[in-house]
Amino acid sequence: MPSNKELTAEAEALAAELDLTVETEGLKNDQLADLVSDLKAKKTDADTDTGADDAEDKATAEAQARAAARKAGKPAQTKKPEYYVAPRKSLTSKKGILSGDTEDEVKAEYLAGGNDALQAFVKSGHVLKG
Repeated sequence: MPSNKELTAEAEALAAELDLTVETEGLKNDQLADLVSDLKAKKTDADTDTGADDAEDKATAEAQARAAARKAGKPAQTKKPEYYVAPRKSLTSKKGILSGDTEDEVKAEYLAGGNDALQAFVKSGHVLKG
């Protein structure tokens, strides 16, 4: 796989050809590869001139939204649940495995010990209060 430096340079070159601005700072290798892939697809579309200006504007807006979501690392949530799993942690519950990477909601009824178990997980730092 190409290095981050190579992917960044390629993304910036493609963006310049398409007269777009892209934000590459803070993106990981796979995210940069996705961005380059999107830009290559746009360049192919622009070269074949199959889309109308409206379609191009929509594709640009979608690409910028994907780039912003990748930069944030996850989709933006408007409101966090009252209790959720801490980042880089996970819990096994009656509902299944709850992940901190997606900030899964934790309720007392999901745990065998009920509210006591929930408060113990809050105290240990595995569950955060929203």
